[in-house]
Amino acid sequence: MKKISVLIFLLSFNISFSQIISYNFTTASSAFAYNATPTVLHAASVDDVMAASTAIGFTFQYGCVNYTTFQASSNGF
Repeated sequence: MKKISVLIFLLSFNISFSQIISYNFTTASSAFAYNATPTVLHAASVDDVMAASTAIGFTFQYGCVNYTTFQASSNGF
């Protein structure tokens, strides 16, 4: 059983590794567009604060419920 598990692992690793090898990386040159008017949800110095509800700009459906706004926490949630 252990040999079969090792064999399955090695085969799956080989398939994953071959996908990495076949990836072609290309570079592109373009100008960086600085956002002069970002949306500020709350000040950088606040802690344990929930931002006011902010419009997304589109309708997002999750779990059969439509959402058009979001909130962000200063703790990253």
